[in-house]
Amino acid sequence: MKDFSSTFYTVFFIASVVGDIELIIIYLFFFNYCIKKDAWPASSPDLNPLDYSIWSLLEADVNAEEHNSVESLKNAISEAFERLPIEVINQAVDNWMKRLDAVIKAKGRHFE
Repeated sequence: MKDFSSTFYTVFFIASVVGDIELIIIYLFFFNYCIKKDAWPASSPDLNPLDYSIWSLLEADVNAEEHNSVESLKNAISEAFERLPIEVINQAVDNWMKRLDAVIKAKGRHFE
């Protein structure tokens, strides 16, 4: 089982997908692992695994064929996500601390 003891959670993201009760529980149990919205750097795409890794892979897969309806596009996105290997997701998450260090060294500005 993956050890999440050094994992950081972004509260503003979590708040968008859970209810008030769940958010209170997250604060109680994971407070020391949360990055609050006001502490999140301006170049936040640099720290979001979806932005720096996953979306580009899904986009390439989805755009491999043309879609003539919104429904076709929605289905293609769902299917592409299902095909995405869990190892790719884990690698993106595992790279997070290295990227956090890079953002700190760049003083919150964008880095390559």
